[in-house]
Amino acid sequence: MARGNAEFAKVNTDPTVFREVASRALRLSPRDPQAYLFHNLLGAARLVENCWEFDEESANAFATASRYQNASEAVVVNAAFASVQVGRNDDAVFYLDMLRRKNPDISGKQIRGRNSFYKWVDRFLEKNEVAYEKLVKLGLPRE
Repeated sequence: MARGNAEFAKVNTDPTVFREVASRALRLSPRDPQAYLFHNLLGAARLVENCWEFDEESANAFATASRYQNASEAVVVNAAFASVQVGRNDDAVFYLDMLRRKNPDISGKQIRGRNSFYKWVDRFLEKNEVAYEKLVKLGLPRE
């Protein structure tokens, strides 16, 4: 799993590496308390394959990841972005509420700042600016 996360952090141009790592981890340890990370990585693999645009497959993977009680804020952010991008606005509102329960001070500025060290974040934000604006309209504070 660490290998898959490392490949995603540097954005190996072949997302099959982290798809294979996450799929293998789920096969070998489906009840792992950190399984939400495996599902999140599957969604991330699809996101990269799809040129940083969310689709139904990535939205479903992020939704599965967010159902885990110990899912991180980043996982729920992914689920919110994916939901709004594929037209599931009610789901996006649900994930924004979940984010506020995890972090009452969550904001767009905070989300952008936490991910700014990733090499891929500029491409992601460029492709998903419309989704970000939709999340703001649904209740995500900018600041």
